[in-house]
Amino acid sequence: MRITGLIILVIIICGRISAQVPSYVPTSGLLAWYPFNGNANNAFTTADNGVPYGGVSYGMDRFGVAASCYVGNGSSGIDIPGTNFPTGNSPRSVSAWFKCALPYAGGYREIFATGSNAYPGTRFGVDC
Repeated sequence: MRITGLIILVIIICGRISAQVPSYVPTSGLLAWYPFNGNANNAFTTADNGVPYGGVSYGMDRFGVAASCYVGNGSSGIDIPGTNFPTGNSPRSVSAWFKCALPYAGGYREIFATGSNAYPGTRFGVDC
């Protein structure tokens, strides 16, 4: 079955300013802005662009705008290198819109995750 990840934006808060971010998004402390507008690039800086894998496609968002959301197929995703994102117990905020087509025969799908499963207490994720 197909999981539809309707991710309009992901905001990771922690430090820069850019004119490419819409005026309604606070930029104080902002590290990344991923509008998924036909690609997985960070629209806030040139660092930490996403790398799609497994047949990622871009579809119509909740407002009917074409190529404005990521559409997953159950085995695809977007890796974001995150070289300047907070680690450990550092504060952070993440914001995303998503829609999951359920039930999914494989159980659940990960929407967002950071950290490592190798070290207890170091992984944070959102599943659908």
